[in-house]
Amino acid sequence: CLVSKENNTGKSTFGKLLKAIFKGNMATIGNADLENDFNGGWADRLVICCEESFIDKKKTIEKIKALSTGDKIQINMKGVDQIEIDFFGKFIFMSNNEDNFLIANEHDERFWVRRVPKAPKEITDLLEQMEGEVEGFLRFLNERNFSTKKDSRMWFAPALLKTDALKKLVEGNKSAAEREIRAYVRNMMLEYGFSELQYTLKFMVEEVLRKRYESNYIERLFNEKIRVKKSLTTTRFKYPVIKGEFIG
Repeated sequence: CLVSKENNTGKSTFGKLLKAIFKGNMATIGNADLENDFNGGWADRLVICCEESFIDKKKTIEKIKALSTGDKIQINMKGVDQIEIDFFGKFIFMSNNEDNFLIANEHDERFWVRRVPKAPKEITDLLEQMEGEVEGFLRFLNERNFSTKKDSRMWFAPALLKTDALKKLVEGNKSAAEREIRAYVRNMMLEYGFSELQYTLKFMVEEVLRKRYESNYIERLFNEKIRVKKSLTTTRFKYPVIKGEFIG
């Protein structure tokens, strides 16, 4: 995933370079093509490039994840029976939206998100120059030594995929309530030195979130997103509350 809020970074030019290299073995598609059931225009291609990506449907994201590690795909064309073929596709997503162009969480190991900086100088004939070097570039790629070994099904070690751009994307996918809760807890631990916090659901809903969200929604958020440890027994404890300059 190549992202940048700025223009003139070369994302689109990179896509055109890939087209010059792979020609008919590359498909340039839009968001609707991924959501559509008909995939005849890209299912049998090696490189699948989606420009101006904004994919906010979980069903579509799950389909992309499955295909990124799968080796078969059902090719579906209008008026033709579905058939299963081998799948070798590699997805490339480009977007000017760095925060939430697709759905991702901290456990995702399939997205390698790279923020592309703006070029220091605009070269108006850059694509033409690169197209003239395609043959030499391919020879270089074929003869080079790999600098990383295969450490996962996505080749790279998961830690290498945890870029700052991915972290920003994950943060942008969090709901307002989750960001508020995490900010509150972070503040209590970093500013006031607590290593463990214990609160009731009622306190979080009424005191921290000021009753702006339903209790069942916040409970689900704790269970599914924040994944806090829930006490299975009834215990007595004091939760820390900040009152002015004093901790109560």
